[in-house]
Amino acid sequence: MSIAASVRRMAARIDRRWFAALVAVDGIFIVLHILGDRRFSMLEDGGYAESWRYLQSFVIAMLAAGVARGRRDGLFAVVAMLFLYVLLDDFLRLHERAGIWLTDNVALFAAAGALGHALGELAYLCVPGGLALVALVALVASARRGNDEHDVIVVIDGVLATVGIGLDFLHSVAGIF
Repeated sequence: MSIAASVRRMAARIDRRWFAALVAVDGIFIVLHILGDRRFSMLEDGGYAESWRYLQSFVIAMLAAGVARGRRDGLFAVVAMLFLYVLLDDFLRLHERAGIWLTDNVALFAAAGALGHALGELAYLCVPGGLALVALVALVASARRGNDEHDVIVVIDGVLATVGIGLDFLHSVAGIF
């Protein structure tokens, strides 16, 4: 089965009403952010959008953990741990704190000036991101051949991570978003 067919099969199992509702909530937060209401700002600590992100990460982690347990599938266990880490990193501001620490304590980052903090955050994110990538690739490589569902999940996680880290980097460097 091709990856495209696997995506269609997975999409057929998703309740489109729930999916549309969840995407609509994200869209509402984006519009309210653009309109400038600080309570709904995606950048405001303690705002509604941040609480929504926490809830999303927690639900995804718990659903992936449930699938991992039910199927005895290591890939879903890694996905669960990845989203749990995203929740903890966001809540505890780990990558922001690491960026500040690296800028204050490592000459290479300090020499970069204002860019040093963003580069410190990026350097920090390479550690858990690299570990997650190695785990995902190892699980897909060791999985039985022809499991396109695993390939799709790894690609989706890779795209989400790339976009998330990229947007966070742009925000740190230029205040974009």
